[in-house]
Amino acid sequence: MPTLLIREVPEALDDFLKRTAQKNHRSKEKQALFFLEELAATREVDWSDFLKKPRRKVKDFSEVIRKASR
Repeated sequence: MPTLLIREVPEALDDFLKRTAQKNHRSKEKQALFFLEELAATREVDWSDFLKKPRRKVKDFSEVIRKASR
């Protein structure tokens, strides 16, 4: 399952997450995920812009590695 790391969370927001998590018998991380899921459920997502963007090309180093290992 993918993970999400959020840095530099304001202290007030961190305290809010701790309090609401405790009230709902959840971890702080599960509470944040709950809020994200609730917000996402209320929004309609338009994927067209995302799908139209060209994908980043990844350089294939397999041949270089294969030759180096000989």
